[in-house]
Amino acid sequence: MRKMELAKKLAEMTESMDIARAERNSKVKKIYHQTNPEGWDALKIILNYSEPSLEKRDA
Repeated sequence: MRKMELAKKLAEMTESMDIARAERNSKVKKIYHQTNPEGWDALKIILNYSEPSLEKRDA
């Protein structure tokens, strides 16, 4: 295959993957903390959860 054919095939594959991802994501229900931020904050307080600091997260 020539480079142009490879590039075209790769573009087609990428486009089909993006379409499949969009279809899959449209069927998935959003997780709780994305749909109700107040409830998520209340749950974090109840569970005594705190976000890790950026320094700890990167380590």
